[in-house]
Amino acid sequence: MTTYSVEAYLKATGADKFARGFRDAGNAVDGLEKKTGRASLGVTKFVTAVAGVAAAVGVFRTLSNAVDQAFTRIDTMEQFDRVMTTMTGSAEVAEKTLSKINDTVLGTAYDLDVAAASVQRFVTSGLDVEQATRYFESWGDAVAFYTKGTNADLQGVTDALSKMSTRGKVDMEQLGRIMEAGIPAMDIYAEAMGITTDEVADQMSRGKLEAGKFMEVMDEALANGTEKFPSIAGAAKEAGDSWEGSFAKMRSAAARGVVNIIENIDKMLEDNGLPQMREMVSQFGTAFENVLTFIGDSIPNVVEFIKGFAQANEEAFGGVRDTIFEVFSTVWGYIQEVWQFIMELWNEYGPMLT
Repeated sequence: MTTYSVEAYLKATGADKFARGFRDAGNAVDGLEKKTGRASLGVTKFVTAVAGVAAAVGVFRTLSNAVDQAFTRIDTMEQFDRVMTTMTGSAEVAEKTLSKINDTVLGTAYDLDVAAASVQRFVTSGLDVEQATRYFESWGDAVAFYTKGTNADLQGVTDALSKMSTRGKVDMEQLGRIMEAGIPAMDIYAEAMGITTDEVADQMSRGKLEAGKFMEVMDEALANGTEKFPSIAGAAKEAGDSWEGSFAKMRSAAARGVVNIIENIDKMLEDNGLPQMREMVSQFGTAFENVLTFIGDSIPNVVEFIKGFAQANEEAFGGVRDTIFEVFSTVWGYIQEVWQFIMELWNEYGPMLT
């Protein structure tokens, strides 16, 4: 039997060269670490600084989005209070309803303003407040369980349901929106009723599937489950613990914090006999508009003055006239660009200030 030494085998396969190369690389790294200790410290500081800047940018973006979301939230809440007070005839009922909605979405990825708008749509479509809040909770769980569970998904599904409720009938267009979102609504309803999906489709085509019955059966099936489909009660709060849900809750928390700041500032201003923030913003918008209008109206007069001055002093400035007009044309071009930029900003943000 032929035998080979380990050393001969390593040389034959080239493994010894690989091992030496690996050792050399290790020694080089060790030497580099010793020689560049200060440099590595500098790199560490640099990376830390970059990470700090990135974090600061992330915080800034979060706060910036939170401010926009806070204003939207305030507007939605005020509208909800007005509409619900009108629909129910009681400001107390409106307040209790909002408190119930807040308890429902607390710990979920849903925003309170989105939830309030959904319940409001249910009520204006003909449902009573108790039904509206109960249906919102069960369908909120369905959205979280069967779809991505975003605010957009929730808005789409509740909008479809409110349109069904308004018409009083379930139609394939609105049911299709719910199914396209990912919720097997037709299958769940069919099993809960002990019929086939073909029979459900036939009822819809003949206009015999009542929205009230559909929503009541679905509420029961979603909350308690059927033989095939499990109960999904509480799914929205469970989905709130996912990564996407956690980020959504973070954004909502930031928006709630900004809302609290705005409300406390408004209270301080009111207690001291001063106008609230939105009134100040509106006043600023009006004043800024007046300034822009004055500047725009003044530009032709300034141009005419410069032309008249140049003509009256043509002899004195004749030698440098061309140069002066060239400079003026250049400056005028800059003025027009700046003015256009200002007007673009005003057209974009002016309506929000006035």
